[in-house]
Amino acid sequence: SYGRLKDALYYVQHFYDQEITVQTAARECGFSESHFMKLFREFTGMSFNAYLVNYRLELAARQLSDTRLKVIDIAENCGITDRESRERILCWKARRRYKIALKYGRKKAAVRALVWLHKCGGFSVSEALKEIIWACFVNGWVEENLYPIYQKIVGRK
Repeated sequence: SYGRLKDALYYVQHFYDQEITVQTAARECGFSESHFMKLFREFTGMSFNAYLVNYRLELAARQLSDTRLKVIDIAENCGITDRESRERILCWKARRRYKIALKYGRKKAAVRALVWLHKCGGFSVSEALKEIIWACFVNGWVEENLYPIYQKIVGRK
């Protein structure tokens, strides 16, 4: 039985950019939906839908680091249509920008990335401020007044 589940994994790997349902995957394997879902969970340790979302997000993460495509294009390439997954990609992009800015000592770029990261839900206000303080300390950036940065993060002027 598990051998036929490989057909579903193959299907996901080749048609991830299209709409894939449990019904379609079960049909590819020759199982009923309920039997497919039970076997798939036993075989992979997760539901089919969770596997599909994780697979798409992994592809998106690779494209994010390997290409200069826009987030919306990456999401479309990977078949990601739901808002929550697109926001995860935005958070990854913000984290990547933050790490790059730190690597090259670009203070303003690091702060902008942290503001963006907070807005897309990757960091709370306090976590973003802790990151800024840490970055200032490690890089020797003198920031006597963190209040203007705090105002940027919380969206006040």
